[in-house]
Amino acid sequence: MAPALTLSIPSCLSPLPAGLSSVTIPRPIPGLVSSTVLVESFEAGQSVAVFMKEPQAINTQIVALGVDAYLKMLLSDNFVHTDLHPGKVQLQVDFRQHMRAA
Repeated sequence: MAPALTLSIPSCLSPLPAGLSSVTIPRPIPGLVSSTVLVESFEAGQSVAVFMKEPQAINTQIVALGVDAYLKMLLSDNFVHTDLHPGKVQLQVDFRQHMRAA
């Protein structure tokens, strides 16, 4: 876990398994990382908090994907995100596709 704390390596996380291929993790931007500063790529999306306020059929899938990603991070990567909250989880959802499936 020490490399993650120093922010000195591109990523301490192992590659995502096929079941989590829809998960995107911001990546550090080379040249903008030091032992005190971390600048990562921007990942557009909508806060998961929106889905918490307005229950939808897709919420079960969101929860399952989130649990799988968190357990992978915890058990495979031995990494604990100490400030993980709904505002830090962004969703990239194609609502038109979701509406056709419903």
